[in-house]
Amino acid sequence: MNRIPCFTSFGPVTAVDEFAQRAWGEAYDPARVPVECRLAVYVTDDELDELVPAIVEDLGIDEDGHSVVVGRKVTVGLWGISLESPENSFYQHLVSQYRDRPTTD
Repeated sequence: MNRIPCFTSFGPVTAVDEFAQRAWGEAYDPARVPVECRLAVYVTDDELDELVPAIVEDLGIDEDGHSVVVGRKVTVGLWGISLESPENSFYQHLVSQYRDRPTTD
């Protein structure tokens, strides 16, 4: 059973989009702004060590960042989220749900 809580967002890279609007005004073409997808998961380091190779395999990513699935370069990054930080309270809620869920294994 997959019980890893996650939150995703998808859309134009906000910082690039805002800059392009200010820099090129009416000549700005929103289709040229890169799109990003963010996925937040609650995992241990061991689970992360299993997740990363699965992502690389599923997207067909080589060492240069080219994905055969997407047909272009992709960037995948990792960063930790502090659960103590008030602005991350939503993630703390997900973690609490994950921890409090009874196991059926």
